[in-house]
Amino acid sequence: MDKSYLPIIVDYILTEKIAAIPRLDLAVAYLKKLPKGDTLNNVEFDDVIGVGINITTKDVEDAIDQLLKDKKEELDTLRYGVNQVDYRNEVIKKLRFPNLKEVFDIFKTKFEAYLGPESKEEKEERLNKGKKDAK
Repeated sequence: MDKSYLPIIVDYILTEKIAAIPRLDLAVAYLKKLPKGDTLNNVEFDDVIGVGINITTKDVEDAIDQLLKDKKEELDTLRYGVNQVDYRNEVIKKLRFPNLKEVFDIFKTKFEAYLGPESKEEKEERLNKGKKDAK
């Protein structure tokens, strides 16, 4: 990355246009791709790093509710055997810039509320499947 872009990154951090590590990572990746001496397209740069995109708790809750609704059949069949990471990643991809801790916490609460408690048998089956997959 051309060092001439460092003041731009510092300014974006100080003005909280970049307020999270994932956005900083995107900014650096974008700037690394620019040819040396190229002029920064601020509109494109802002879009890439999500300037002005603020995801609310309600946005996260709504996205998770929609996901659980869309995956109802699979959830009812596989219950705790589904890959929860894939589900959370779908929510993250859909929202682009959510607070990841918030996604994890809300997802866990809503997922468990939807399915009810995990039975001892389900937990053992899931743990045994994980051991088999690791081999």
